[in-house]
Amino acid sequence: MSSIFKESSARKAPEALISKMRAIVEEVVAHPKFRSDFEVADRNTIDQQPGIYAWYVYDCGTHLMPLKDLNAVLEFQREWIGGMKVLSGKKHLDDDQLYVLNARTGDLRRVMEFKTESNLIEKLLLTAI
Repeated sequence: MSSIFKESSARKAPEALISKMRAIVEEVVAHPKFRSDFEVADRNTIDQQPGIYAWYVYDCGTHLMPLKDLNAVLEFQREWIGGMKVLSGKKHLDDDQLYVLNARTGDLRRVMEFKTESNLIEKLLLTAI
């Protein structure tokens, strides 16, 4: 007899993916208290809604966006990446990283030179292939 309180393991993201993501977070996110973005929000999202995501990791946390939500990606490019130009020279911005991940297969690919990309959606979709 199965319990209604047991989570189905079929929906969990591959543990190898979680391990790779955790290593990146520990390397990039400066303070442990900011790692809860990954440990709570990101992990819950990819476990409950496995799919393909853009995943941004920076010194103060993470930001996970479903790749199928083009508006979220456009907003990220406009607000987050566009806002970095204001911080140029005031804050070290070289450690932040952007990835495309597939929560079903465990694939994780880094997106290089994303800050200067004029069409980030296209670059992310090409990385996902």
